[in-house]
Amino acid sequence: MRAERPALPRRTDDVVHRWGWAVIAVAVLLVYWPLSSFGWSVSQHDTLNCWLPWRWAMASFLHDGHLPAWNPYQQFGYPQYADLQGPAWYVEALATAGTVGQGVHVLQALFLLYVILGGIGVLRLVRTMHGDGGAALVMGTAYALGGFFTAHQMHLYAVISAAWLPWAFDAVLRLLRAPGARVALEAAVVHYLLLSGGNHTFTIIAAYVELLLGLVFLVRAWSGGRWTTVLPLMRMVLLFLAATVVLACGTLYALQEVLPLMSRGGGLELERAADGPFTVAALRSLFFPYLLGTDVEQLGTYTAMANGFMGVLVLGLAMLALWRRRSPEENVLLAVGVVAALAALGSALPVHGWMWRHVPGIDLFRFPAYFRWFTWLAVVVLAGGSLQAWWSGALDRRKVSFVWWGLALVGVWVAWSIPSFEASSEQAPANLYERLTRASSAERIGWALPIPLIVLVLTGIAAWCGRAGRWVMLVCVVVEMGWSTTLVQWDTAVSPVAPSIYHDRLAQLAEGPKFPVLDAMDRHMDNDRALHYLMYNVHDYLQRPSRSGYNSFWLANAAELQLEHEALWRAMGRQPLVYLSDRVVDHAAYTIGAADASRDPSLVVLPPGARMPAGLAVDAADRITVSGFEPDAIALQVSTRAAALLVLQQSHYPGWHVSIDGSPAELLNVNIAAMGVLMPGGMHTVEFTFHKPWNPYLLALSLTTLLGVLAFLAWTGPERWSALSGVGLLALALGWSLFAHRPKSERLPLGIARAAQGIPEQARTVLHTDRAQVLDVPAGAIVLRAEEAQDVALVQDLVPWDRPIRWIEGGLRVHSAVRALVKDRMQVVQLAQEQGVEAISLVPKAAPLSGRGWDPGAAGGTHVLHPDAPYSPAFELALDSLQLGKQLLFDLEAHASAATEASLVIERHRDGQRTDYRQCPVAVPALSDNAGWVPAYAVVPVNEVHRSGETLRLYFWQRGKDTITVRNLRIRVVDEPLDHW
Repeated sequence: MRAERPALPRRTDDVVHRWGWAVIAVAVLLVYWPLSSFGWSVSQHDTLNCWLPWRWAMASFLHDGHLPAWNPYQQFGYPQYADLQGPAWYVEALATAGTVGQGVHVLQALFLLYVILGGIGVLRLVRTMHGDGGAALVMGTAYALGGFFTAHQMHLYAVISAAWLPWAFDAVLRLLRAPGARVALEAAVVHYLLLSGGNHTFTIIAAYVELLLGLVFLVRAWSGGRWTTVLPLMRMVLLFLAATVVLACGTLYALQEVLPLMSRGGGLELERAADGPFTVAALRSLFFPYLLGTDVEQLGTYTAMANGFMGVLVLGLAMLALWRRRSPEENVLLAVGVVAALAALGSALPVHGWMWRHVPGIDLFRFPAYFRWFTWLAVVVLAGGSLQAWWSGALDRRKVSFVWWGLALVGVWVAWSIPSFEASSEQAPANLYERLTRASSAERIGWALPIPLIVLVLTGIAAWCGRAGRWVMLVCVVVEMGWSTTLVQWDTAVSPVAPSIYHDRLAQLAEGPKFPVLDAMDRHMDNDRALHYLMYNVHDYLQRPSRSGYNSFWLANAAELQLEHEALWRAMGRQPLVYLSDRVVDHAAYTIGAADASRDPSLVVLPPGARMPAGLAVDAADRITVSGFEPDAIALQVSTRAAALLVLQQSHYPGWHVSIDGSPAELLNVNIAAMGVLMPGGMHTVEFTFHKPWNPYLLALSLTTLLGVLAFLAWTGPERWSALSGVGLLALALGWSLFAHRPKSERLPLGIARAAQGIPEQARTVLHTDRAQVLDVPAGAIVLRAEEAQDVALVQDLVPWDRPIRWIEGGLRVHSAVRALVKDRMQVVQLAQEQGVEAISLVPKAAPLSGRGWDPGAAGGTHVLHPDAPYSPAFELALDSLQLGKQLLFDLEAHASAATEASLVIERHRDGQRTDYRQCPVAVPALSDNAGWVPAYAVVPVNEVHRSGETLRLYFWQRGKDTITVRNLRIRVVDEPLDHW
């Protein structure tokens, strides 16, 4: 047996080389089963509220035949290509955005993919450093199941960095050990992926670590008399750096451009930079992260920053590295890991503050807890070396057993020393998500403690007996870490909402771009009324220019306007995206405190040195019409009787230009952050355009270089043809994303013409579109824009319900509430689709939508609602009585003596407590403006609200100061889909 023993690692290495990735992938998919099964979605925090909207916007730009340039839908406008957390130059995002698109399913799959890639990267790194495939596989799997991924699932770009960094360190170490063009190009590709797709925090810190590794190599070469090896290395390092610069040329260009113009480009104050540290209380997560709970006050930090779990078995092996011989590279990572652990504690120790003051780049980001990733990397590398030393006989197996048994005792003490806390809700949990997230400390101990302790004890016994071989250790690590991560992911990485609900809601939205409605910008604020469960950056989906936004990076001028010129900011919120003004003051005469939002809604502050001619005047007859809109351009037809100042509410940024009647005009930086142009009297065409001539060339240079390098690496690699086929698929995906899409402005006229041909001519055409002014509208057609529930009254007034109708959806989806109104009165007899345009033949029908119904208004009849009694009678409906896949339709009729706002309210209740709440806004016009009664509708798919054992409460809420009368309150559950025709 002893003669055969040396062959075991070679066999293991062969298995690891072929199937190591699959072992890691299976472990990840099993442990993250709530996400891999797509029964639950990724967390509702930054993942869905920040990262997905940016990617969604990027996909919409590419599908409209535009490169990501300017995003007008959030933060007063922002250069998307220069967002320091945006993926505009990242090959994965480019390849997916223009092909499969971006959505919750895609983002969820990407998260799992990056966790797997991170594990494979550590497998490669440990095998490079220690030469043992078994140790590499165990550590790669342990890394993939560690707490950093689970905690930071909400920080997608931190996850991307954590996935690629092990690959980067592996490539750098191989480059130092055996310089060559192939490994230099591999390193360049990985660093491009970090720069263009990851969080720059990690890239900055990693650069210092790589520099240390290089210095250690130079010292060893000098002391060992191998100075002749330095020159070939320097040549390959130069190739690596040059290739990285070329590959990441777009990102580097954007960085140097935006940093001086960004609100945090000069660095953060120490107090803000120290926000979100790892804490002493969070040290318990090293043993059982699920025991911590989610109480931010108790943790002393954000939940995402409190999980330092690295596996107790792995932690013990890393501790054993202190008593064995280590390589210089291990010592570097050990030193970095110790410093990173101290810096991760933020202001609790002076380490982070010292680095903030003296290490360039550290002052650019928050969250000192990010430093703990480098401690985590050191732990898995050191643990891998200990495994290799143990299996080769250099470590005493009894010492290994004692360490694990000792950690088991410490774990028991940690578990029983955590502060006691009760369940987070008095309600009995209705499902697995609530049961795990609302558990008390006693329940968490009961679930989290036994299995890891049993594994620790049994693994110690197996080590003592010499039976803890490579595959035994792999199983033990997967069980111990997998159990802890399976539990804690419910606290940080999993949302109770199924991804299909997000998908169905977003699938109802029209493809962009949409012409903006020139109403008050304050109407376009982030909330979850339009897209329930999604509440930030919603205008990336709805495609409305907005001043709201949720992102770590803001342009300095927009931040200054909002924070330091609050009255001016609020005054501008009363104006539309573009507006005319004759209320102009010089910058020197402007006093911040003197501005009044209600008195000065059209106030324009000129920049220093700018002058306006006398005689500016705005007349009630002046008009602005949007005649063209792209994310990076807006065309306007402006009619004024006299000269006036035209203001565009988008951030003034290098690359914006303006022309009047085709001739360049002076673009003014007005109101601190906005743009303006002096308009002469008369009828004129004005175009604001954002143009960056270098961007397409830099993107072409980056992607062609990347594909060329990947093709070279594939051709010179061991599995040539399979690797080349992967490069070919990537090239096809990129080509499709970048070149296969035509702008909506080109597709729409053709689609309307072709779709309309499929529907017989009817007595009346209804064109539902946002751009009637640039389309060939049939004579006598009724033009509508009904994309909100409040538009039901408008449609009720304009559409002739007593005759056949040809309804054409011209690039704009009608709101489901409006569609319910139409289907209540009309029957669909024919449907034609072409180029994203739908033409529907409708005829009057005798009866409204059929379905199981209730009439809670029958007993009380008509209800008069006023500010002192603003609610209609609430109707309760048991959710268990509803069938999945159907539509819940809530409607009534109302009228008011003055135009006012109201809402149809839907609440979900269990055990007397509200578990969900949503408003469906309703606009009730004045009776004089709308003869008769105004219908109001709300549509909610049963799938969205269904929870076993809960009830729905539905009622009407008048939110204004005037009286509203309502009647015919009705609830129906209908079979007919209302999210499409």
